[in-house]
Amino acid sequence: YNHLPPEIGTDIVFIEAELHYIKVVTVGGETLVLYALRDAAKELAEGIIIHRSYWVAFKFIEKITGTRASPVCVLKDGRRLPISRRRLDEVNDFYEQYQAGRMR
Repeated sequence: YNHLPPEIGTDIVFIEAELHYIKVVTVGGETLVLYALRDAAKELAEGIIIHRSYWVAFKFIEKITGTRASPVCVLKDGRRLPISRRRLDEVNDFYEQYQAGRMR
């Protein structure tokens, strides 16, 4: 959170890895930060790495959809982010727990 400009806020929707940077997308905007996705994910609660290039906050997920071969995470703003097939079961399990209120 310390690396985010105040004008975009700290309500993070998702993070996308871009080489040695991460693109942090918040409700108020986006910025590039020199940081590793895995390190950022360890610091953030209430979300999950859905793909080697994406971390998503649970509260902004509308649904998990697509085929087993091509799963997609649809965000509440309509954006569609890929879910790796390897992570699909884990993402589904954690998201179901979040929806059921078991993760806080």
